[in-house]
Amino acid sequence: MNDYEKICPVRWERAIALVDMNCFFAAVEARDFPELRGRPLAVTNGMKGTCIITCSYEARAHGIKTGMRIKEGRKLYADLI
Repeated sequence: MNDYEKICPVRWERAIALVDMNCFFAAVEARDFPELRGRPLAVTNGMKGTCIITCSYEARAHGIKTGMRIKEGRKLYADLI
């Protein structure tokens, strides 16, 4: 018995994995632009986008959510980036 079998003795024929990447694009922007790190950040659907397709955890702390309009997000937090 190897170390893995000691930790997880059950062997599955298949497994389904879910990767929640809802904040992924906001995290990529923060990685590419360090000045955005730790700030409420929203990503829209294009240059003239009006819909938030994802947002940072800092933005979520202010009630901003995926699917919300930018205008609504700025009502919740005026300095939303």
